[in-house]
Amino acid sequence: MLLPVLDQMSYKILFSSIMAPANKTRKNMKLPKHIGTMHGLNEWHESLHEKLGWMVLAKAKGYTKKIQLYKESLQHFLDTVTHVSSEYKNSDKKHDLNVLKMNVECLRAFVMKHL
Repeated sequence: MLLPVLDQMSYKILFSSIMAPANKTRKNMKLPKHIGTMHGLNEWHESLHEKLGWMVLAKAKGYTKKIQLYKESLQHFLDTVTHVSSEYKNSDKKHDLNVLKMNVECLRAFVMKHL
């Protein structure tokens, strides 16, 4: 069976509901702060540590914008963890979030000093 070839107008009509409008990109959207889950925060924490190696290489190559974005990402993580921990009542989860926050504060201090 052959699939029909879509011209440009048909493509736009068909995929208009899937594609985000230009003003609705992720960069411009304000997501609610309660979007962070424990799993998501743990994955984010892990990726921040993995990216540190890439930032060392970026500094060696002189990519200052990447390093600045990484520093902003660290601060955004700290803000999110602070907000999420204020929403939890469970002391175990608050403790886990506090450990995440302390680890990233240590990482941020290192990054601010050396990068």
